[in-house]
Amino acid sequence: MVQRMQESTQDTVETVRLGNELIMHAGHSFTEIIEYVNNSAERITEVAASCEEQAAQTNEILQSAQNIAAVTEQTSASTEETASATEELATMAEKLNQLVGKL
Repeated sequence: MVQRMQESTQDTVETVRLGNELIMHAGHSFTEIIEYVNNSAERITEVAASCEEQAAQTNEILQSAQNIAAVTEQTSASTEETASATEELATMAEKLNQLVGKL
């Protein structure tokens, strides 16, 4: 009976030792998981910052494109005005030529 108790005690000690090893292994695994999660969080933060920076640059590009469109529109209007003035001058020059021809 004493021998069975000793064997049972030894089995219990071995079971507790194995349980402690498993707990330590699980603790190390959880530490690694926490490190991976922290690294992932840092990378996500970096990606988010990069996205914000790209969005700001995209807004700047859009603003520049709108400015270019406005300048192009103004240039087009000025070109039309110049063309109209040139036609008027050509007509006036032709009339002036006719008047000079009569003299």
